[in-house]
Amino acid sequence: MNLDFRKLSREDQIKALDNLYSEENGCNDYLAHLITSGKYDVYSWFRFSQAKEGDDYWINLANKINEENEN
Repeated sequence: MNLDFRKLSREDQIKALDNLYSEENGCNDYLAHLITSGKYDVYSWFRFSQAKEGDDYWINLANKINEENEN
């Protein structure tokens, strides 16, 4: 699944970072590694099933963005 952080709304970017920080216990070393490595696929950042919004939110968001990109 491709859910590019750079294509998310500001609100969804904040949600993604919040989930990443929660999973990493507030440490941003992993975020720095992801950005410097060019790994912008949010799917690989944290477990969607343990996200505060639930996995349906992120999967539906990815599907919506993919549909928009196809049109």
